[in-house]
Amino acid sequence: MLRYGFHVTMMDNKVLGEELKKGDVVVAWMSAANLDKVVFVDPFTLNIHRPNNKQHLTFGYGPHFCLGAPLARLEANIGLRLFLFHFQRIEPVPGFKLEENLTPFAAGQTLTDLPMRVQR
Repeated sequence: MLRYGFHVTMMDNKVLGEELKKGDVVVAWMSAANLDKVVFVDPFTLNIHRPNNKQHLTFGYGPHFCLGAPLARLEANIGLRLFLFHFQRIEPVPGFKLEENLTPFAAGQTLTDLPMRVQR
């Protein structure tokens, strides 16, 4: 069972410019860190060549690092290799905007669509 840690504020407070009232529930989602403009220039643009791509927190950090991360990387590697083997040309659909194709879910945001043109 997954459990998400949260904090209940004990007194009125201000954190990073946000007003918190006593009793407010605060949840810190790790996935939001991957959109930090201080760490990633233009975080909403897909760029697999960012010089600091390894600073992402997709699999957590430290003692909370995901045990399944190596398996997820292996599955992604196999899946992408097969995809690239079967399709010789892959192009983005002009005008795609990441921000317009995100939807909220329990751990942050997820893509609703990722249109592309492929040719065998």
